[in-house]
Amino acid sequence: MPIPTNPPPSVPTPVLPPTAPQPTTPPTAPPALPPRVATGASRVLPAGTPTPGTPDTETPDRAPLVPPAPPGPPTDDAGVDEPSSFFSVFRRPVVLIAFGILAVAALGSLVYYLFFRPEPITLEARLIVIPLPAPTIDMITVENPTDFTAGLPLATLTYGLTAIEEMPSTAHATWPERFAEGWTLTYCDGSDSVMTVSAIQHYHEEDATAAFEALWSQAEAEAQATAVQASPSPSPSASPAPLVERLPVMAGDVQVGESFRITTEITETIEGEEGTEPTEVTREVVAITWRNTTGVFIMVADPAVIDDLFLEYGL
Repeated sequence: MPIPTNPPPSVPTPVLPPTAPQPTTPPTAPPALPPRVATGASRVLPAGTPTPGTPDTETPDRAPLVPPAPPGPPTDDAGVDEPSSFFSVFRRPVVLIAFGILAVAALGSLVYYLFFRPEPITLEARLIVIPLPAPTIDMITVENPTDFTAGLPLATLTYGLTAIEEMPSTAHATWPERFAEGWTLTYCDGSDSVMTVSAIQHYHEEDATAAFEALWSQAEAEAQATAVQASPSPSPSASPAPLVERLPVMAGDVQVGESFRITTEITETIEGEEGTEPTEVTREVVAITWRNTTGVFIMVADPAVIDDLFLEYGL
């Protein structure tokens, strides 16, 4: 027969006094970390290595932070690293193309210069000869000329030789140095304009040089005296302007002498018509004195024409 079982006696539940409700705290989220920007390749740190800005503890619910790696060298479009050097520029396609164009141009220029260059064109020089004006009057010829008179010009521009006279014996006494022969030549252009040339030939070049220096000193003294009389200097120590500068006489590239010029006045006697007396006329002329080796020459002519006459006289 079944044995009746009695339930175990129940233990009375203690009754606790009522308590105030406790506030419910929501679960806290892990602290937010600043976003990381990946620059270049990253370096993985061993587990447990503390990272900058975080406490030296491991967070069970996430992996340790990995610091960004320093930027690497520049890469090309394919991502292959290139050395940052000067020679890396020459491996760029644009640079190689430019060098190729230059090489082709240089080669083409060399081929053209060696094989296809045209022959130089030589133009003949044109020589234009302008004849100098010649005298329109009848000139005389020198009879029984000496070696010295044979070398004197018969014409200069439009002036032709109309008279030649040997200097008188008195000229030897007034001339500064002893000379071998002296002549006075008269040139005319057919009008009233006359040019005279005194030509004196010396025995030695030293005599000609001494005569030229004496003529220079005499002309300089006369010019200074004329300048003082015309416009006296306000200061006793001031000197008048010197004579025209002495210039060299050249025969090609060789200096053969010197020259100087002076302006002076001469008085000429002009024959009048039949039954009238001659008249004296004073006019201004220019005298150019020059030395050429053993010869000394004095040219007297109008100021307007003497420079051209002296240039073309040939001595």
